Amino acid sequence: MRNSTEPPAPKPTIRAATAADLPRIIELLAQLSMDDDGEPREELRPPLPERYREVFQEIEADLRQRLLVLEARGRVRRDDHAPRH
Repeated sequence: MRNSTEPPAPKPTIRAATAADLPRIIELLAQLSMDDDGEPREELRPPLPERYREVFQEIEADLRQRLLVLEARGRVRRDDHAPRH
């Protein structure tokens, strides 16, 4: 139960992903893409492989696609790769 004197938690926002979100997006993707040994298929150690940045730029440049993130309390919580309408 929330203390009545505490301010309400800020509402999550959906926004366009930026290149700064890329490490978190890859982290979330790794959680969803485990190999047969239970290890993430994605490379998580900094620096991120340049290919991730290249693919992000390709998605950004494609008017038929949009990469969205859900941000709550200053942290990306989910991502959604959805077609643009």
